[in-house]
Amino acid sequence: MANKQYQLTEAEWQFIQRIRQMNMDTFLDIIIALRNEIKALEKKAEIVKETQKQGWQEDFRYVNERIDHLHQFEHGLRKTRSLD
Repeated sequence: MANKQYQLTEAEWQFIQRIRQMNMDTFLDIIIALRNEIKALEKKAEIVKETQKQGWQEDFRYVNERIDHLHQFEHGLRKTRSLD
């Protein structure tokens, strides 16, 4: 009856039945393991985010250097042209 109430799949219902049969220590071990995995994944996500940010900053610096070089080139051309 609870299965129909919550509209669970057969696999989900079987999983819930197994959890109900576990003792509290086993259940807490599962929760602790999941929590540790979540922390590890959060650390990995932070590393990925920092890597992406660093890559973006390097690209930005390269573009700014290129802009500076082009400005210098343009200034040189104007200076040369004004001498003619």
